[in-house]
Amino acid sequence: MTISIIIAVKTWQKNLEDCVDKCLELDFSDFEILILADNKDGMPDNLKILSEPRIKIIATGAASPPQKRDIGIKYAQGQILAFIDDDAYPARDWLKNAVVNFKDNEVAAVDGPAITPPKDNPRQKASGLIYASALVSGKYVYRYLPKKRLEIDDYPSCNLMVRKSILEKIGGFNTNTMQATIVIPYPGTPLFEECREKGWLKTLHWDDYDMKKPVMASAIPDDKILELVQGMYMVSFQAGFILRKIFSTKDIEDIKYSLRAVKKVLGHIFDFKKGSSPKIVPRPSRDRGSL
Repeated sequence: MTISIIIAVKTWQKNLEDCVDKCLELDFSDFEILILADNKDGMPDNLKILSEPRIKIIATGAASPPQKRDIGIKYAQGQILAFIDDDAYPARDWLKNAVVNFKDNEVAAVDGPAITPPKDNPRQKASGLIYASALVSGKYVYRYLPKKRLEIDDYPSCNLMVRKSILEKIGGFNTNTMQATIVIPYPGTPLFEECREKGWLKTLHWDDYDMKKPVMASAIPDDKILELVQGMYMVSFQAGFILRKIFSTKDIEDIKYSLRAVKKVLGHIFDFKKGSSPKIVPRPSRDRGSL
């Protein structure tokens, strides 16, 4: 069984190089790696990468991640498509463990959590702990922590494997979706370091880093940011949008999908409530060892 690893990126950078290096160390022999970049400019003169026959670099032009993944589906030679983000890397037995599940012909897709690597620095681990907290991720903590096997209907594409035949049957990824949220400078990221250095952090209370309120200083008032995000989701309840969804409904599965979507959109709308901004705390000092 051949597996096509698909990585959608804008351009080449260090994270992608680390991801590809780890993929080449997998203890599974029958796979290829498709790198979907805007263009081939900036690709390194790395003989190991360029001379590796299992790696294909495909120029997509300016495209969104879902559009790039759809292009990857067309080029993929594998029966199973393994999607991973460029800022992640797989465990050595990633493919070997996942492919076992596809022995059951009823299984269409398999996914797993995005676990914080044990070698990450303390700040990066703090960021992982925030995501893995039930206070932040709620019932979706299984996206960041190993859990018992379960069936789900929504999962990120950073660790996702799908039968190619299934994706072709459903027409690939939905490229007409929108997600609106608030930018959060998570610990361990360059953005957090920049905010910390420049005094832009409003709080170091990690419970506030749940994307429901601004924690980063901005020229735009917090209530205005919340209003803008809510407004984007409110578009889902405009008459024109609702009519388009009704006329595009084909079967009971479309109805079920729409009902799940309504629930999630309402959840987002109530998430971004005015007056929920955190109180500003003093800028952390470097000599306190603060995150």
